[in-house]
Amino acid sequence: MSPKDNSLKVFDVANFDMMHMIKLKFSPELCEFVHRSSAFSALLAVTQVEAAVVHIIKAETAEGQVLKVLKDLHFAMIRTIKYVPQLNLVVSSDQSGMIEIWDPETFELPESLDFNLVIDTDLLEIAKSKTFALSCAASNTGEFMAFYTRDRKIRVFSIKSGKLLRTIDDSLQQYIDY
Repeated sequence: MSPKDNSLKVFDVANFDMMHMIKLKFSPELCEFVHRSSAFSALLAVTQVEAAVVHIIKAETAEGQVLKVLKDLHFAMIRTIKYVPQLNLVVSSDQSGMIEIWDPETFELPESLDFNLVIDTDLLEIAKSKTFALSCAASNTGEFMAFYTRDRKIRVFSIKSGKLLRTIDDSLQQYIDY
């Protein structure tokens, strides 16, 4: 991915081969494959530099066919995006600390979750703390999601319930106050 020349390069890592070079009409910031392993087409979620937009792109073609542009998913610059294959869902977060969970096929809140509204979860905890995620990771089982945030804390959530399970404070402040 190169924001300088607005391109996306797809590599076959096992064979050391560049499969496609996709020219984009925007500058890419983050990308993540967001399809099932059995899917007919490889789909990429690509965020745009300095924008709250996610482009869903078909990765097999050099033209990089844009299947969907998600403009109302986030209202601030997107900072992290992670596909959880065990649950076939995507977790993304933005500069304002908001976390969104969405289905990569319907682009709606997945039905497999134990909640219908984000307000019924702890997913607003990062935004309430006036910070944002710098990185995110999902467990191998797809049960948990961890965010490392700007305030130097790691917050671990249950993906299905959206509940905050643990906060690990990595800041120096905890030692100063001791």
